[in-house]
Amino acid sequence: METEKGKFKMNENEIFKKYQLEMNERIGFIERELENYPEHKTDIEDLRTDVPYISQRLDNIESHLNKKCDDLEELIYEIKEKIRDCNRKPYKCPVCNGNGNVLSEGAKLAFNQYMTTGLDLSHKCLSCDGKGIVWG
Repeated sequence: METEKGKFKMNENEIFKKYQLEMNERIGFIERELENYPEHKTDIEDLRTDVPYISQRLDNIESHLNKKCDDLEELIYEIKEKIRDCNRKPYKCPVCNGNGNVLSEGAKLAFNQYMTTGLDLSHKCLSCDGKGIVWG
């Protein structure tokens, strides 16, 4: 029985020595890190001053990207409009019968009543903008 107790004590001593070695390593690590503390402190302070600048830059980038997205949406809309216009067919304007000019109601009455000739009583057709063609 005494031999078993001796073995146990020996194991206990080995465990204690291992524990001491581990603790010494940890203490050495902590001491080395404490020596580097000023560097870490400076890095942390630099990060604190950089955060507002980075935040502002991100806001500027977000604003710029939003504007670019709006510009692209507008361009896409314009392209869709042009494609839609390309698919439309031209027709003779039903208001001016394709000549681009119309007589006003007052001019029609005066022309019919007095049969004046040589006077241009017409004006540009508003339906086709004086082109004689409407698109449908």
